[in-house]
Amino acid sequence: MLDTPDYPEKPALKSAFMVHRIDQLLFLAGLREKLNKNEEVVANWSVVLPWGPELRYEPRSLARSEALNILNAIRKPVTGVFSWIKKYW
Repeated sequence: MLDTPDYPEKPALKSAFMVHRIDQLLFLAGLREKLNKNEEVVANWSVVLPWGPELRYEPRSLARSEALNILNAIRKPVTGVFSWIKKYW
């Protein structure tokens, strides 16, 4: 979608790029439609989507099983979030 090697200098534009929400990043990268074409990848994304950087500062800790579910959804070969993203780098 954006297909630019440059990072915007103007503060108003710069703030549009300074996001950590996965759904917004998918939109900015133009990958939302591609994601919806593979049900297994969508299932893994749905496990990861509730996580956000602000959760690092919450006093509640994740249960081990919940953390493992997120990690597995990220690192599954082929249909994991990380494998899927790497196809579009």
